[in-house]
Amino acid sequence: DGSGEFATETATLGDLDQDGVEDAAVLLAHRSASGERTHYLMAYLFDGQTFQPVARLKVEAFYRNFSDVGLQAVEDGAVELLLLVPRADDPQCCPSGRRRATFGLQGRQFVLLRESGSGA
Repeated sequence: DGSGEFATETATLGDLDQDGVEDAAVLLAHRSASGERTHYLMAYLFDGQTFQPVARLKVEAFYRNFSDVGLQAVEDGAVELLLLVPRADDPQCCPSGRRRATFGLQGRQFVLLRESGSGA
């Protein structure tokens, strides 16, 4: 079903393939007609003339239990995401945990390089 809408959450520049040229990382959110949100991390490499899409990651494929996600930075060829996650004693409304997830490009795919944080 193609219904719903996409929105750009965050976009930032940084050297994703470590060739000395800035590329782009974009975090998109899709809200389905039923209200469910899905987040996608996209990588676009700059080829000297234009940005070419090379990788897409569905954040929910790695993390299910988060209330929000933000694109923090592109450093050393890696993209850092910050996810808000619930801790054991948090009320439903207000997650207080933070999880950092760092993804890098391996060919035309994102791979999880490391993660850290507090919460579920």
